[in-house]
Amino acid sequence: MVNKNISKTISGLLIMGMITGCGASNATNELKDKQITISTYWPSPYLEEVAKQFEKEHPDVDVKIEAFKEVGEPIKIKEGMEAPGEDKNPNLSLEDYITYLNTAFMGNSAPDLLMLGWVPDYKYAQSGYLVDLTSNIESTSQFTDEQYYMNVLKSCTYKDSIYAVPVAFNVTMLGVYEEAIEKAGLDETTFNEKYWTYKNRRELLDTVRNKEKQQLYLEGGDAINLFHNMYQLESNQFLQVEEKVANFDDNKFITLLKECKQAEENGLLYRGGIEDEAQNSLFTCELGGTTYCLYQPEYIGHVGDTNYAKPLMNEAGEICLNISEKVAITKDAKDQALCWEFIQEMLSEEMEKSPEVDGFPVNRNAATIKNTETAKKINKELRFEGLKLQKQPQEIANELNVKIEEWVNMPYIKPSASDIDDVVYEETEEFFKGNKSAEEVAKNLQAKVYTMLNE
Repeated sequence: MVNKNISKTISGLLIMGMITGCGASNATNELKDKQITISTYWPSPYLEEVAKQFEKEHPDVDVKIEAFKEVGEPIKIKEGMEAPGEDKNPNLSLEDYITYLNTAFMGNSAPDLLMLGWVPDYKYAQSGYLVDLTSNIESTSQFTDEQYYMNVLKSCTYKDSIYAVPVAFNVTMLGVYEEAIEKAGLDETTFNEKYWTYKNRRELLDTVRNKEKQQLYLEGGDAINLFHNMYQLESNQFLQVEEKVANFDDNKFITLLKECKQAEENGLLYRGGIEDEAQNSLFTCELGGTTYCLYQPEYIGHVGDTNYAKPLMNEAGEICLNISEKVAITKDAKDQALCWEFIQEMLSEEMEKSPEVDGFPVNRNAATIKNTETAKKINKELRFEGLKLQKQPQEIANELNVKIEEWVNMPYIKPSASDIDDVVYEETEEFFKGNKSAEEVAKNLQAKVYTMLNE
């Protein structure tokens, strides 16, 4: 059952200055022997599907989903494309949700299960608020390499303990604007790298500018945008959360700040309107999600705004493999075994192939099915423009499976801490606005982040 009134309840409790726990089931519901409570920041149609199936298989269990935020119906943009619905309670922020969770953990009244996509999960793992699921995964017979992407399934760790289980993942891709490469007189033979790094992107731009005499740019945006993208790629050089180590006063961080600012000053970044970006910038912004993994010439050919999408890679040879959804059992869970059964239901092929799953499912069969459906969806969209895919959807899905296998077995960037990221972005703006030197910013960040890591 989905409880849509938790945000209203919490709003009132926040006004009173306290939060006392989770909302209750409607009185009209039949009282059942067991109950599982799941907390999530945004409503999740996928969770609703899983809860409905789990209750069908376990008639004595009531699954209560407590969504902190409430949204309206999705807004249709065009055939097959929707935007999220209206935020029904914009007065409630992520900070309010984290306050609610912190209060619940301190009062030993946290929900049984917690979706971790929006909260500082490293702090909860560090504080012992989340159950170590290592033995659960190792003792569950269906969790094998044949059925699951086990490298991903075991990726949410803190000090070698698995504190959460991923539901889905994606790989951050970077695309090239079709109009820009046509303007430069380039073709796919120019793009023979398997991954995009800052170095090979700069080399391509230099080739275009020096030999083709075209005034094209690296990407749209300003120095701040470039820094945000570069920091996400290289953050492991400056921050090791588990070891509580910060290296922001290192010369590498200071150099990164200065290089991003110099890129803007040297005219490498396109500052024109978004409507003209495709004609003037070689590279798009970062692209997340499964769809852009299909934006490659062997699949789509030369159509659309974006093409030649490849994974981003940092200096250390690591790619951005992102966990789009993950779930944890909290220390306050009343029945951990029942919670683990629910997680297994979430990761079953039947549930994972749902179109509501955001990203590549960790279940291999479900991933193949979803990749095929994604290709069919793109094919349908292309037909509106009188175009079609270069290959059949099933063939594309099979080839994409091979690429996913390669990606999940590569080194990947350890996720940074969102609360620390916010501090980094806020402080570094002072440098880009000219209010502080790179050295001052680095020194301030070192002190602030060290304090946050040791609170």
